[in-house]
Amino acid sequence: MDGSKYKTGTKREAELSASRLVLVFVLPIMLATGLCAVPLGYSHQTEPTGPQIWHVSVGGESKDGSIQGEAFYPHVLTIGVGDTVVWTLSSGEPHSITFFGTEPIPQDCLIASDFSPCPVPLPSPYDGSSFAGSGLMLPPGFNWDNNFPLPHGNDTFTLTFGKPGVYVYQSVVQIGMQGVVIVQPTGTPYPFLQKDYAVQAKQQLNADLNAARRVVSSSKPPDDIWGPDGTEIHTVVGGTGTPETATVDLAPTDGSTAIGEASLAVSVSSESSVLTVNLLLSGLVPGHVYSAGIDYGVCGETAETNPFLLGPFSLSDLSAGPDGTAQSSTVVTTPTSGNGIQNIRIQSAGWFVRVNESVGESSTATVACGNLVYNNASVNRFLPGKVRIHPGDTVEWTVPVESKTNPFIMFLAGQPVPAFPSDLFFTPSGNSTSYDGLSFFNSGGLFPGQSFVLTFTTPGLFTYTNPLEIGMQGSVIVRATGA
Repeated sequence: MDGSKYKTGTKREAELSASRLVLVFVLPIMLATGLCAVPLGYSHQTEPTGPQIWHVSVGGESKDGSIQGEAFYPHVLTIGVGDTVVWTLSSGEPHSITFFGTEPIPQDCLIASDFSPCPVPLPSPYDGSSFAGSGLMLPPGFNWDNNFPLPHGNDTFTLTFGKPGVYVYQSVVQIGMQGVVIVQPTGTPYPFLQKDYAVQAKQQLNADLNAARRVVSSSKPPDDIWGPDGTEIHTVVGGTGTPETATVDLAPTDGSTAIGEASLAVSVSSESSVLTVNLLLSGLVPGHVYSAGIDYGVCGETAETNPFLLGPFSLSDLSAGPDGTAQSSTVVTTPTSGNGIQNIRIQSAGWFVRVNESVGESSTATVACGNLVYNNASVNRFLPGKVRIHPGDTVEWTVPVESKTNPFIMFLAGQPVPAFPSDLFFTPSGNSTSYDGLSFFNSGGLFPGQSFVLTFTTPGLFTYTNPLEIGMQGSVIVRATGA
C-alpha cells in the first residue's frame, strides 16, 4: 500500500467518522441480506435438523483456465458438531486440504502428505488436534506419473467434525490459500445455510478473478530492447498474480468507539519476504496505549495452530494522542517456525487484525477488530504467448514478484511432457546460453524475481510448456534473417 494512504488530521478523522456511519447503518443491512462473508452471530429463522453435509469449492478458475482463484469458496464455514464437510476440486490446478492440527505432526505424514492422504484412515470424528490431509487433489487430465511410489489424493475430501473449535486449513500447493471451519456446539443456530454459502462462494471467486483481470489489463507489454550486433532482446513474463496487498477495516468491539484500518503489504524476493503492516485508528482513549496483532481465525473466534506454521504476529503498540488517534508501522522479515525459516505470504482468509487495550505488560479487552480478505489469484499464462524473433536474438523470461507459481520453461523437442512429480527432479539444462531447438531444454523451476535467458540460433517454430500448469504454453518463432 502506498504510504500516502495514511493521512492525518481532520480530513482523515472525518473519513473514519464516515466509516463509522457505515458500520452503524449499512452493516446491519448487509447482515440481514447475507452479504457479509463471515459469520457474526445471527441466525436464520429456519434451521436444519440432524447432522448436515456442507460443501466447499477448492479453487476456481476463469472459463479458459488462464486465471486461477487460489482460495477456498466460501472462505469461512460455520457448522455444528457431527456435521460433515465435503471439499471438491473446482480448478485446473492441483490443491490440497491440510489441517496441521495442534499436536506434533506424525513422521509419515511429514514425508507423504504433500502427495498422499494422511493419516489412513483419517481421524473420524476430527477434533482439531491431529494432522489430517487430503494429499494432492488432481484435476482431470493432469499428467501424473503412475510409477511414482506414492499415490495422489482424490478430487474430493471429506471430514466429519466432532468437537467445537476454530480450525484453519491450507493448501500446501498454492501460496496463501487458507480457509476456516468454525464448529459450534450441537443445537447452536447456523448463521448461514448451504444456499447462502453458494452465493458467497460465487461472489468471492468472482472478486478474485476480477482482481487478476485488472492486473492483466493494466500491464504494459514488455518493450524489446537492442542487444549486441543489432540483435534484439525480447521479454516474456512467466505468469503473474494479484499484488500482495490488503486493507482491513477495523470495527469497534464490546462498546468501544475505536475504528480504523490496517494495510498489509508483502515484498518477496528469491531469498526472503517482508511483511509491512500499518495501522491507523481513531476513537481511542487519549493517552492510552494499545497492543495489536494478527491472529488465525476470524474476529471473536481465534484458532490454535501448529508450531510447524508461522505463529500469530505481534504488531507495534499504538499510543493514542490527545485527539484519540494513533498509528503504527510494523515490519516482519522471514520469521522462523517449527518448519524453519518461512516466507510470509498474505493469506486469502483466516487472518484477523485485532487491537487490544494494554495495561502494563498484559493485553486486556479487544477494542477493534477486522477480518482479512485477500484476493488471491494467479494468471497462469506466458505474456506474450507468442514471440517472433530472428537468429541471434534473445528471449528473457522473467517471473514477477507477484507470481503465485514457479514456472518451468521446458522445450520438449519432440519428447513427451514429463509426468509429475518426476519432472520436478529434472536437472536444469542451463541459463544464459544458446539454443538451436534440436534438443530437450529445461530451465528448472523459477522463483519470483528470477529470470531465464536463451539466445536462438536456428530458424524454426519452437514451442515450450510449463508442465506444472495445464494450458501454460508458449512459442518462439525464429524467422530467417531478412524474413
